Amino acid sequence: AGVVVIGVDALSTEGLQFSNTPNIDTLIRRGALSLTTRAVMPTVSAPNWGSMLLGAGPEQHGITRNGWTRANSTVAPAERDADGYFPSIFKVVREQMPGSKTAMFYDWDELANFYNPKDIDAEVFSKDYHETVRKAAGYILAERPAFTFIYIGHADDVGHESGHGTETFWKSVADVDDAIGDLFSELKKGGLFDSL
Repeated sequence: AGVVVIGVDALSTEGLQFSNTPNIDTLIRRGALSLTTRAVMPTVSAPNWGSMLLGAGPEQHGITRNGWTRANSTVAPAERDADGYFPSIFKVVREQMPGSKTAMFYDWDELANFYNPKDIDAEVFSKDYHETVRKAAGYILAERPAFTFIYIGHADDVGHESGHGTETFWKSVADVDDAIGDLFSELKKGGLFDSL
């Protein structure tokens, strides 16, 4: 059994309160939830997703803004591998579990800048979050990776277009929850849901 981390950009505590999220609610009941966790500063996507994937804050990993790449960074990482990347969760899994597989499925292309691609077996970008979820489910069932990260940016995209905290935004969170339900269904069919 492996670990699957699902990152829903812009979900927010309000998204959980005002949207219909039965599948996310299932995860909450089976796991843990904090409604008081703070973002890293600055509170923009790249530093925060980088911090989650790299296990350190911007002052350590150096990702300080959206559009960040190793070539245009202004803060040097506190530690680097031979290719100039700060260590990621993918690297830690690979070191701690030699021979295991790691994977990332995502629909925000900037995520690919944050980690060394040598530390990941499957890196799959899709332009549509439904496709992201479908591809992740297929890979998890076929390859049984030790760690999979699935990023879904739909709610954030809608929030930027229509406003966070709008009826359109609440609907986008519910739509993402439906896609997560599709992932659950596929993993249940393959007998993996209860082992994750």
